[in-house]
Amino acid sequence: MPTQLLSSLAEDALHLATLAACAHARTRFVDLDFTDPAAEFALAQLRAGAEGEAIEGDRAMEDGRQQRGLVLLSRTVDAMARGFFARHSSGVGVSVAAGLCTRYARLPEARWVDVDTPAIARVKAPCLPARPGYVQLGRRLLDPAWVDALEGPGERSLLLLLDTAPLHLSPFELDALLVMLSARLPEGSEIVLGFGDRHLLRPSPALCCQATLAAARPRLKQVTHYPCLSIVHEDEYDEATRASVAGLNAVSRLFQGKVYPSLLHVRVR
Repeated sequence: MPTQLLSSLAEDALHLATLAACAHARTRFVDLDFTDPAAEFALAQLRAGAEGEAIEGDRAMEDGRQQRGLVLLSRTVDAMARGFFARHSSGVGVSVAAGLCTRYARLPEARWVDVDTPAIARVKAPCLPARPGYVQLGRRLLDPAWVDALEGPGERSLLLLLDTAPLHLSPFELDALLVMLSARLPEGSEIVLGFGDRHLLRPSPALCCQATLAAARPRLKQVTHYPCLSIVHEDEYDEATRASVAGLNAVSRLFQGKVYPSLLHVRVR
């Protein structure tokens, strides 16, 4: 199974690099006070399946700057998620195109769903430790069935984490995904989006009291607006999270998203 998973993730080096960074953070980045036993377990499973050959995550460890940045990215998104669950104690976290993300294990009190393509969902389970309240769904990203599957009895607040998924989508695919989420997610649901220079996500000029999401696509000379997705203001974060998001985005812009993506946080209205 680990060999099949490596093959399935071959085109997504960022997932493997992030897994390796989180797994090694305990010893390599002691000052960050970040540990991830689930990532350590998953990396050990992958190495065992590779039968002694180096995997992409090991090769990525040669770039210490990127690895430190990926740990900071993981820690920052964790803090944003904790803030969401502090506001919505019965909420559900959803990692979209999760791959080998182990956030579900770092936030053990939260109900969590990982959404992956069927091919990845089938083979990744043996590589990740299970826990109560954690579910995996195998669906195509643009298939609305996975969004509908998140609906439950009563009102349920959802936090969707797409911190890496948009990096692998074309402008048309990202537009289709954002339109689908705008239409199908319950009001009040929140989305954390990661983006690079391929999709320049930004606040749209506020026509009323609150800015909404816009996607600028320089190659197409096009700007698309999403009026149902309002920007979550930084004042909703605690001081540490606010500083972490601002610092992370500043470094991401400096390196044009080549080290790790920038983050933007929106709410369905």
